[in-house]
Formats: sequence, C-alpha cells, structure tokens
Amino acid sequence: PAIGLDQFAGEYQAIDRQWRVVSHRLRQTPGVDRTCLAHVEKLNLYDQQICELLNLKPQLDRRELARQVVEMRGSLQTLFEDLAYTVRRQPNLRPLLVEGQTLLARVDRFGRLAGQDVPHPVLVAEYRDVYARWRALAKQVRLSDDRYIVRRMQSIEANHDMIHELLWLPREIDRDELVALTRTFQRDVHHIQHGITLDHLIEHPHPEDAVASALALNQACANLITALAGPASLDDLVWDVRVLEVEWQTADAQLSRWGEVELDQRLAAAQRTMEALTGALGQELTIDHHEIVALVATIHDGANALASQMVRLVSGSNQYSASFRATSQAAARDFEDAAHHLHESLTRHATEEHLKRDCLAVASAWQSVQESVDACSPQHRASLNLICRPLGPQIAKLQILYAY
Repeated sequence: PAIGLDQFAGEYQAIDRQWRVVSHRLRQTPGVDRTCLAHVEKLNLYDQQICELLNLKPQLDRRELARQVVEMRGSLQTLFEDLAYTVRRQPNLRPLLVEGQTLLARVDRFGRLAGQDVPHPVLVAEYRDVYARWRALAKQVRLSDDRYIVRRMQSIEANHDMIHELLWLPREIDRDELVALTRTFQRDVHHIQHGITLDHLIEHPHPEDAVASALALNQACANLITALAGPASLDDLVWDVRVLEVEWQTADAQLSRWGEVELDQRLAAAQRTMEALTGALGQELTIDHHEIVALVATIHDGANALASQMVRLVSGSNQYSASFRATSQAAARDFEDAAHHLHESLTRHATEEHLKRDCLAVASAWQSVQESVDACSPQHRASLNLICRPLGPQIAKLQILYAY
C-alpha cells in the first residue's frame, strides 16, 4: 500500500542517519578504491537531493552521541582520580588536575548540547574546543609515563574516534599518541619476554622460532619509534605499523603455546595496545593468526573426511562409470592436497601473497569436488553432503579473509 509523504520522510531520516556514518567510514578508510569513492560521492549527492526535497536536516545519531559523551566523561573522571595519586609522586603534574576540571566542565556543556536539537555546526564548534583541550592535556598527562594511566587514555581516545565519526569529522592523527602507544606496546612486549624462562624454551617444540620472532618484534618496535620521531608520512607510518602487527601475530602464535594464565594475561594486554595503535591510525587489525589457523585446520579435517568418504562410496560402486570414479576421486584428492598445502604454508608463516594463491587453489578444488558430489546418486550425495554442508561457509569465510 502507498504511504504518505510524512511517513516516507520519517523513515528516510533513519536511512540518512545510517548512510552518513557509512559514507564517512568509507571516506576515512585508507586504500579504498577510487571507483568505490566515486560511487560514495554520487550516493552522497542523491542523499542530499532527497533530504532537500523532503526538507530534512542532516540526521545525527544524537542518542549514540550522548552515550559516547557520558562514557567519555566517566573515563575522564577516573583518569583524573588516578592522576591525583600520581601527583603525590610528581608534584609538577598538579596543574593538570585544574585543567582537567576545566575540561570536564566543557565536556558537560557539550553533552547538554548533544541532547538538544542544536544545529550541526554548533555541535562541531563545541566539540572542536573539547577535543583541542583534550589533545593539549593528553600531551602533558603522558609525561607521567604511567602505563595504567596511558591505558585509561586509550578508552578516551576510542570515545573521541566515535564522536568524530558521529559528527562526520575527519580523523586527526596524533603523533604524540602514536609514540605513547608504541612505547606502551614495547613495555608490554618486554614484560612478556621477561616472564619467559629457560624451562619455557626447553618445553617449546621450536625454541629457535620463539627467539627469532621475539627479536623481530623488538626490531619492528624500534623501527616504528624511529619513524615517529622523524618526518615519516602517514603512508609510511601505516606500513611500519602493519609490519609491527605482522611480527606481533607471529610472536603471539609462538608465545601462546604454553597456555599459562599469567602469560596469557600479558599477551591479552599487548593485544589491546596493538588494537589501540592500529585504531589511532584509522586502521583495522589484519587477520588474526589464531583464527585463520583454526579455520584452515577445520577445512583440512573436512577435506580428509570427504576424500575418505568419496573413496568408500564411489570407488567400489558399480553404478558409476570407470571415468566418473577416477575423476571424482581425483577431485577429492586435489581438494585434500590443496587444504593440506595451505595448512603447511600457514605453519611455515608463508608470505601473504603465497597464502592468497593457496586459498584460491582451495576454492578452485572445492568447486570441482562439489560438481562430483552433485553428480552422485541421491543416497551417496546425501551422505557426502553431511561433510560438505559445513565446509561451504568455512571456505567462503576463507576467501573473504584472504583471497579477496
């Protein structure tokens, strides 16, 4: 049934609000294809024209904005309480507590405006003042060199990232924050490495790999700190952080083998810092090594089971031609071999380009084995599909993670 213009306008407000966030994210994401960005700009134009026709103002998600402000305000309050204890040891930081109270007052004012129907430019102007005060204060707070305070600041920075997004503001890169996060991550790594004993290395199946990954991680940290101290461009910094992240994933895979509670807690703390570091550059973490290893292991097991079942059902059955028996078993073996080869590449920490080729080989072999299963008798097909059914989504996820 037809709907009235007022109802349509009311429903389109939600679409406009969601689209503006999606558009902002795409435009702020480094490396997005120019063709994709051209489509985004075209959709932005259509959205603007529709809003003008419906006499709609730009739709802010004010509820989420207010929630982020309240959360940030609570984190700031806790930060200043923690800082009050630090001031006892470092009296030179006392003026920061006064500045902190001023900042809280400005945050409260911005929070009140966020809950009112004030124009977008007014909100942006108020928030820019809050953010500028936070940046100046954060630079001084980091001088305390207290890792617990630095961690508290990470949650506040995450709130600022969300508020930037909700107000459709471009992300601002704070090199001081990047330096602080990199040094925090470096301390996290040293804390982990100091907890590893000779007994740990003796128990490790490949101790030389654990040592090599630790040395490579330390070097990647040092390289990033050097880059941040110089005139490195944003693209160069993104590359250095990516290198650091890859070395961290490799080291994490080696160091998590012992499964000790205290060590796992230290690894988790370092992981949170790494997430904050990549987030500060507007990046998302790349593929989690543990996730991809578990996924490929599951596919590998499924491929083995499928090959065995194909031999049992098809090879000894007279209802199939000799040619079909040969091709179907060859397809199952190729799929099994491709899965095994990918699993081996992962355990050897092959290059990403190599892994992409192996993923494409698995996907291609999977397509062939599916065609063979579809050509089997209904009874045999039903039995084989018990194995194939869970493999389909797993291989699709594999392609999303690596092949595309």
